[in-house]
Amino acid sequence: MSSSGRKKAILVIITILILIAIAATIFFVLRAKGFFQDEELPSPKWQFAGSAQSADDELVVAGDRSDKLESRLLKLCETEYGLAAWYRLPVRSEELPAERSVRFNSSDQLLYGRFLAEQKRMDEFDDWHIRFKRHYIYDNKTVAYIEINEQSELVPAAASFETMFDYISVLMTAYQSKPQKNIWQEIESLSDILLTDFADGIPEPDLQLAIPTVAPAPDPAATPTPIPVITPTPEPAPVYSLIRLASIDLQTINQLTEVDQKWQVIYEKWLAIVSDGLISEQLPLYALAVWPDMNNYLNFVGEGGSVDSMESIITTLHLAQAGAADQSSLRWINDQLLNNFVIYDAYNIIQGHPMAQIENPSIYGLTARLGRVLNDKTLYDKSINRLNWHTATSQRSDALDAIFRQDENDVVTIWAEDNLRALLAYK
Repeated sequence: MSSSGRKKAILVIITILILIAIAATIFFVLRAKGFFQDEELPSPKWQFAGSAQSADDELVVAGDRSDKLESRLLKLCETEYGLAAWYRLPVRSEELPAERSVRFNSSDQLLYGRFLAEQKRMDEFDDWHIRFKRHYIYDNKTVAYIEINEQSELVPAAASFETMFDYISVLMTAYQSKPQKNIWQEIESLSDILLTDFADGIPEPDLQLAIPTVAPAPDPAATPTPIPVITPTPEPAPVYSLIRLASIDLQTINQLTEVDQKWQVIYEKWLAIVSDGLISEQLPLYALAVWPDMNNYLNFVGEGGSVDSMESIITTLHLAQAGAADQSSLRWINDQLLNNFVIYDAYNIIQGHPMAQIENPSIYGLTARLGRVLNDKTLYDKSINRLNWHTATSQRSDALDAIFRQDENDVVTIWAEDNLRALLAYK
């Protein structure tokens, strides 16, 4: 064989080997996505109360409102690591440049993954899924957030069972939209990991608080003692560990019973605990957390008796999805929106009045989803109206079409969570 003939033969062999390698790669990728399956996949009867797909057409915002919001959110907050927690617009009068957060919350990424799965945008979901596993899963557990430090290093936070539940719920939604073997296997694996964390039915506490010990009142009948010349250094307040009620995703725990029946006992246990966390008839919001003894609740943090309304509304939504929401709590939410048109960030535990005229727009995304769960068009419409009120409409604004917050110094910030919850409320 001539020299040129040998070269052609070598090129043919190399070409064939490259084509075989490409074909093998495509085969393994497709198999990982659920193609070429021989066995029949499970068909769980999951219901996702609150999603647009399970709601009446009247409980969806028509038109391109959500498309515009999504486009603006991605433009301002999207990075190679996912969505940054916030983006601050420049303040030109003070020559303050725009700034993007260096923190990336797992919860924000999961809200966007849920949106893609609910909208059945599965190619985009698959890309999202790959990136989420790359950056937010360490030692088979999801972390609460990742952050870029001053050395430009990516630093993960601690693992969080709350985001584990969120992640499983997103995977369940994706599986319902497009059953895939690899998704089902990941759900099973995560279920096993969480069952280990819930070995006694109680997860690792997710709230650590330093609570000062109240000094005993002086006895007026006691002999007065001299005042010390040097004031003693106060002892550090003891740190207690509690479990936030809002972190218990009852719908997901209940759905996990179709993966493993061991979740049934855990679901029944926590349904009772969360249901009993209502603060009072005067202020029918839910406690912030439960003590590890599962018998006592912490209603608020701090000295002012300030009850966090968003934590309570998340708990109310979880109970409503389980068909167990307290009617007085639902009436309170409706009354705030119908009579006051707003729900403020925090309320006083005694008087029930708002602690400050501060709003958290994410609340309205939650109450809109709650309206869907309850098939309550009035609650849904009032929530959407308030989201619209927080939407930038100026054509000259860098925040156009996004949900924004503006502080007392007129600094405008776009928070990813506000906009993602709005997306999930719109459709």
